[in-house]
Amino acid sequence: MTDRVGEDFDALVISTARYGLFVELTDLFVEGLVPIDTLPGDEYTYQENVRKLVGKRSRREFSIGDKVRVVLDRVDGNERKLQFSIIEDEPKRSGSNPRRRVSHGPRRRAR
Repeated sequence: MTDRVGEDFDALVISTARYGLFVELTDLFVEGLVPIDTLPGDEYTYQENVRKLVGKRSRREFSIGDKVRVVLDRVDGNERKLQFSIIEDEPKRSGSNPRRRVSHGPRRRAR
């Protein structure tokens, strides 16, 4: 996997812990850690009773079985460990019309 650092993958959350979550890559069946301090957009805490990582402000949850998109950040060949980070989806704009045609040509000034 050392030659794949920086690539992104589809993954499944297979375990949660106070220090992060473990994911398994969907197509390659390899596992790695997403450290809790790399989770996007919030500060997350581990809720042991429900085995979830929950954002303090956003209340976003990561739990076992969630599908996520990750990027491979680091490979430790000696210990055979992989470190990933979550890729955030681009936020969708409310009220945007995907069929609306947008022209990026030159603008004409009104006279």
